[in-house]
Amino acid sequence: MPSRVELLLAVAGRTDAYGEEQPDGSMKTVHKPLTRRVLEDHLAGRRNIGVFLIGSTGLVKAGCFVLREHSPRARLALVKLKEMLKGLKEAGALFLIEDLPDEGYRGWILFPMPTAAGAVASILRAFADKLQEPDMPIETAPTEEEVQRLGFPAAAEIIKRGLPSVFPARLLYPSLEQWGRGEDNAP
Repeated sequence: MPSRVELLLAVAGRTDAYGEEQPDGSMKTVHKPLTRRVLEDHLAGRRNIGVFLIGSTGLVKAGCFVLREHSPRARLALVKLKEMLKGLKEAGALFLIEDLPDEGYRGWILFPMPTAAGAVASILRAFADKLQEPDMPIETAPTEEEVQRLGFPAAAEIIKRGLPSVFPARLLYPSLEQWGRGEDNAP
């Protein structure tokens, strides 16, 4: 199991910049290298930063589900997501659940190869919507809005062009269709 610093370095799409929280709660881009020291300061609570998941070419190394509730039902939702995404595990992806007692849970999917952010954003949102409850929202990263704002192609265009996201889309869409019909796709 990688350390939290190693995990953040592994998922960073960019290491030439990162976001840092300002006193008013907004985030500002810092155009300096994302170093182990910066991440250690973040994890120790000395500063609040965010890594950019999307690289300059529109590819991501990971996707993330965020549940801002620390409860058995929140953890169960991530376990169900992990079961739904079992096709990725067979293809070499890694699914990690990060337990943040004061914040909730994060579920990380580390892809075995860089993958188009537009497809990842659409697929993660679709799966999260299947499990989300009105009083327990599930956030995803990257988001479709972020992909669009950065000018990268959306999922349908990526699949049509055969960009490097056919890999997850081909594996994930069948599971999503089964889930939508109420079939049990758990192992």
